Amino acid sequence: MKTRKRKPSNSSTVSTTPPRTDDQLPACPVLLPPQQAPGSYPLYEKASIDNLSNEEIADAKFELAYCYFNLKDFAKAQPLFASIKEIQNKYYIPANYYYGFISYYNKQYADALTSFQRVQQDPKYATVVPYYIAEIYYFQGKRDQLIKYAEPLIRKGDLYYDAELKQLVGQAYFEKKEYAKALPYLEEYNENAEEVRKEDVYQLSYAYYQTANLEKAIKGFKQLSSSKDSLGQNSMYLLGDCTSAPAIRPMPATHSPSARATAPILSSRRSPASTTVSCRLSWATRTPPSPS
Repeated sequence: MKTRKRKPSNSSTVSTTPPRTDDQLPACPVLLPPQQAPGSYPLYEKASIDNLSNEEIADAKFELAYCYFNLKDFAKAQPLFASIKEIQNKYYIPANYYYGFISYYNKQYADALTSFQRVQQDPKYATVVPYYIAEIYYFQGKRDQLIKYAEPLIRKGDLYYDAELKQLVGQAYFEKKEYAKALPYLEEYNENAEEVRKEDVYQLSYAYYQTANLEKAIKGFKQLSSSKDSLGQNSMYLLGDCTSAPAIRPMPATHSPSARATAPILSSRRSPASTTVSCRLSWATRTPPSPS
């Protein structure tokens, strides 16, 4: 599976699309071709399993769970995937993948992490699942573990959500106040992302500000200074500081960059995508990765 091609971002254009929050999760790529005919799920619901073998029961449960998943009826799909995800058969990997996504969507991060870790080495999922795992570490507050896990994968390459994972690592370094380490990740995301939000520009500009790259910081803050919100106000303050003094001064607490929980900075996510629910980025905007 190849990394998605991205359109170079226009640095003079900043999206005003509301940033995602941690409960607006990325869509899940369907990595198995649907086997059911349209409208087949009622047949699965009504079918009796009394005379079926264990293998046939697993087949029926997975097919029905997958039908519910495609209908985005996660409440019905999750227990069916759960009933077969511990069985070492042909459904062990895909059942854990879809169960992991549903748990992730439901903010059941420990369960999601367990299932994603089971499938992360499988060729069909190896380029997609790492982003989920890294973001779970983020939501759990494990920024050091996120960095330790994600950086070797980024160096290896061939990740479907390569840009988003780089931004997530940059975000972790940013929140650790290690701005010099955050910069290359944030720069690459802003240069290659399909969409750059105001929060992305602000974060990158503030990292420039903290590392004395004042010319680049000024350019970013100018883009935001006319915004009628807290980012615009902060940018005006910092823009004045950049242009009035050669030395970097600490930013007052009232102007500190918002934490991701209250002013999200990650812009896509992303994360994987194809069957649709309203999430960080609309499912409809994503092309599911090929299982090959």
